[in-house]
Amino acid sequence: MLLSHMCLRLLWLVFVKPGLYH
Repeated sequence: MLLSHMCLRLLWLVFVKPGLYH
């Protein structure tokens, strides 16, 4: 479902991106 994909994308933005740039 699209909503679950949006949740995964939000989690990626919050956790993965700061981890990459830290």
